Amino acid sequence: MRTSHLIIILILCAWSATTWACPKLSSHYPADKDSAEDWERARIKLAGVYEQCLRSSEYFALYGAAHLNSGGLVEAIESLERALLLDPNNGAALIDYADALLRDGQLFAAIAANELLLSRLDLPSDLKLQIIQRQQNWSALAQTTSWALDLLGGFDDNLNGAPDEDLVELTLSGEPIFLKLNEQFQATKGPLLNARIQARHRRLTPDFQHTFLGQVRGR
Repeated sequence: MRTSHLIIILILCAWSATTWACPKLSSHYPADKDSAEDWERARIKLAGVYEQCLRSSEYFALYGAAHLNSGGLVEAIESLERALLLDPNNGAALIDYADALLRDGQLFAAIAANELLLSRLDLPSDLKLQIIQRQQNWSALAQTTSWALDLLGGFDDNLNGAPDEDLVELTLSGEPIFLKLNEQFQATKGPLLNARIQARHRRLTPDFQHTFLGQVRGR
């Protein structure tokens, strides 16, 4: 092969590598990380260099975060999983991936991903505190206890369920006999209050849901 041909091939290879290399992503981050509109603009901008960044874990971590913060949950999970496949040690991707799993209703998968973060030795102290707090909050979702109190009040003309009349008629040998009820067996009037306290405890595991229900009634 002539030297000139070799030089041309090397130039073309270098040009191709430069053309398809993933650009620096510092300019693709949102100006305001709390703004959904900024994340949406970042997502659109990142989509423009998708083909150039197919092997960049940083790109898919950022692309996943853009989807996550602009409403694209399914796309966020896919991008963040790809970021972790390219680089399992990508902490930023793992933080967002755990969050995305929780939003997707995968509580125990989110807790497991968060545990991986807590096992890392390179977490800054302030970030570690946030991850610990998040783990506690998420674990609390697996156990919930609710209370309900029902009260019913009013006035009743016959609290004890006694006969309505003061006299009771008996028939013996065809003749009626009237008996006057003792006062303690007559209808009692007065206010009433019915109360019911109910407790429900729900405990979730990866495979089962356990629900315990108890109640106490009073009158």
